[in-house]
Amino acid sequence: MKSNKLTNQAINNLIGKNIRKVRDAKKKSRREVSEKLGVSAKSLEQWEKGIMQIKLSWLIFIADILGVCVTDLIPTQREINKLLHEV
Repeated sequence: MKSNKLTNQAINNLIGKNIRKVRDAKKKSRREVSEKLGVSAKSLEQWEKGIMQIKLSWLIFIADILGVCVTDLIPTQREINKLLHEV
């Protein structure tokens, strides 16, 4: 029987993938975005890889820098359902 429990790590991974996808689509480098945020490129990399949990305030700043809504960075129901079926 498959588990319906999502872990924080799984959500962090989805958020990170979305940040990276949007950043790449906007043709912005990790360094460029991290400098505008005032954080290291390593911190942004760890968020993108889901290694570090990102606070909502940082997610809002990233969305603003990338010119998107914060909801564009949060996993969609479709992404969550797909993840649940993989568990």
